[in-house]
Amino acid sequence: MKSFTIVLASLALMTLGGRAAFAQDRAVCAQYEREVSSSSGSSVPVVSESLLTDWKTAVGCLVPIVTGLKDSMRAASVGSSTRARYLAATGALRRIATKIAAAEEAAGKAPTDGRPTNGDTIAGYQAEFRKWQSIDTFAVLTVGARSDNYDVRLNSILILGNVMDEEYTCVPLVQLLDGDLDTAEYGVNARANLLGALARAAPFVYAEDFTNIRNVVAAVAKNVKADDPKFKQSSAILENIDQRLNAQTGSSNRSVGLKAKPKSECVKYMNAYPPNERMKALIRY
Repeated sequence: MKSFTIVLASLALMTLGGRAAFAQDRAVCAQYEREVSSSSGSSVPVVSESLLTDWKTAVGCLVPIVTGLKDSMRAASVGSSTRARYLAATGALRRIATKIAAAEEAAGKAPTDGRPTNGDTIAGYQAEFRKWQSIDTFAVLTVGARSDNYDVRLNSILILGNVMDEEYTCVPLVQLLDGDLDTAEYGVNARANLLGALARAAPFVYAEDFTNIRNVVAAVAKNVKADDPKFKQSSAILENIDQRLNAQTGSSNRSVGLKAKPKSECVKYMNAYPPNERMKALIRY
């Protein structure tokens, strides 16, 4: 069976504050809607390169498409049409980020006097993504990271590696404690992917989630056997989370409470899950 634990390729140290999503121009976004919905049979649509040239407009249309799958992307296994739509949208977002990262890397290697001063950057991509995100965006991406489909997992975790927002750390925290992962064939690897998302946000999380991560990680670690090869990646990520949490100081976000809006959204998100005693004991807002 093909392993589907994906190492977070990007753990950029970038603070990402949550923002309320707002409406992009409907006529413009209709082009992207058509392209992500154009699959036939088992094929996955590919968003035209011409629609990704203006990447900021593309992000403003594609992120809401991902978010709009919140009701159909609730389980590890989803229907073929939902999967195709998700893969098309997230695949386009990955292509945008990959192109920007490559250009930024090339610019960094250029002579100082010939280096562009206004080039696109991953930080700019993150900022644009933030304009359109909501807690539902992360709910969808996090479900994708624990999917039973390899390509869905890959797209999800690579996107989360760039944009996981410390204000919505509650999403991977809650899903880490989903009892379904205790018995699922893919449970160990799925949890490793969710731990990777936590590692991305760990240096920036606020007081409540600083404690919540400590609690949840300690609980997960009890079932991680360091000498068992299948837990090798989980062990490494757990260690990375600890190091990244420790990078916070007394004057960083660990001393600041979550803002009212994301805090209330996290409470609502957690309460929407079926009763789970571990969640109630380990995650508190």
